[in-house]
Amino acid sequence: MQHLARHNLPAAARRVAVLLAAVLLIQWPSHFPLQLQQHSGQNTAISSSHRLVAGQGLLVGPESLGAGELAVAQTFDQFEDMLAVAAQLSGGRGRGGRGRSNNLGGGGFSSYTDMVQLQLSSYILATTPVKFRTKRLLKIRDQGSCSTCVAQAVAAATQMSIAAASNESVSKWDISARSLYYCSLQGRSCKTGWDIPDALKYIIDQTPELVHPSSCLATSEALLKTESGFTGWRPLCAQAQEKAAAGKCKGHLGSKITRAEPWMNCTYKSMSSFVEIQEHIRAHGSVISRIIIYDDFQVQFNRSAKLRTSEQLPPYQRNLTARPAFGHAVVLVGYDNENYTWTAMNSWGKNTSTLISQPGVTADGLFRIQMGIGGVGAPEHTYGITCTATEQRKLATVNTQPWEQERRAVQPVNASAALNTLAECYSYKFVMGDTVESVVIGLAFRCGTLSKTTQICLAGFRM
Repeated sequence: MQHLARHNLPAAARRVAVLLAAVLLIQWPSHFPLQLQQHSGQNTAISSSHRLVAGQGLLVGPESLGAGELAVAQTFDQFEDMLAVAAQLSGGRGRGGRGRSNNLGGGGFSSYTDMVQLQLSSYILATTPVKFRTKRLLKIRDQGSCSTCVAQAVAAATQMSIAAASNESVSKWDISARSLYYCSLQGRSCKTGWDIPDALKYIIDQTPELVHPSSCLATSEALLKTESGFTGWRPLCAQAQEKAAAGKCKGHLGSKITRAEPWMNCTYKSMSSFVEIQEHIRAHGSVISRIIIYDDFQVQFNRSAKLRTSEQLPPYQRNLTARPAFGHAVVLVGYDNENYTWTAMNSWGKNTSTLISQPGVTADGLFRIQMGIGGVGAPEHTYGITCTATEQRKLATVNTQPWEQERRAVQPVNASAALNTLAECYSYKFVMGDTVESVVIGLAFRCGTLSKTTQICLAGFRM
């Protein structure tokens, strides 16, 4: 078995590299285009007393809420297993686990593929930041009393992904959530609400021309104060389209994102694991997730919480007696694997006033939540948006990984096999800029493209 070559790597990375060479792996499952989830409408009535802060637009039945909790609990269990392996690989201490593991024993895997996925994910966790929060935070949005949380989250995630792809300030890519929400479907009102996959399908797949800066949609302060009862969005949306087509909208986007000549191509996909969520946050700034708001949320985030930031406050932990109130959409912008928390960016504004009438639940508009609760990160309700420059606009992206820039140079283990297309074993030498994470993912990708029929051993990867 050929070991990965050492090339100016820190000791911990070298240890992981050697371990990589000792593991036989099969092909990492490919990420296929998202298959949209079909969500049936829910007619479950929820008392207005459960609207802790504002109407959110993701009201769902008890059965759905329970399924979301179960899904994220199972995903969290798998994530703990990955962290346990990652701690062993890096030679570090455990990361605050709960003292048990479901899958590390002999019979815990449903398939060999599941075992391989745990191994690869563990390598990624062992070589990436334990704590992370994106630096591309945008101005905190305030949806008021309207059920526009999904549009707010989609607008924020798209804005942050575009900023990451263009390597520019997120403030230069202002996107109007109201344009996405009110101009997307005729008859949509403040209280209508939206579902995350339906919104992504409509906005990104069908009507990307609705992605406008806020200056396109004429909204006065007086209008915003009466938004909950306003019904005249249709003519305002028509005017916004005309302004955008004429290039008269102020803002970095201008009229550039249109169906005819888009600056960016944006896609989306569901996130299947916590590891994938964290990778997407690091690369693209954020991930959209549904969260189940319980009736003890306002107890933990009371008036005094408005005076402190998310880092100064303890993370939300559901009380065992708490009951689900409604579904909400947030944008995950960070994580802490030592303390098992997500950092979420909300759309309830921010304020340091303790008055209930004032917006916000924390001073910075963010809050932390314990992993594994509230349905946060459940695969069926968590999505990442990826934006890339079109051929018409070449941008210097900061997210392109080495294996996306060019093919990795691999060499047969035996020089005599250089011209043998059926050679099974290859080696790869680390170069400047490589990380163990990039090699783990990059070589697995490379192996998958070499052959579909031949068993290929590449630096310890058995494909």
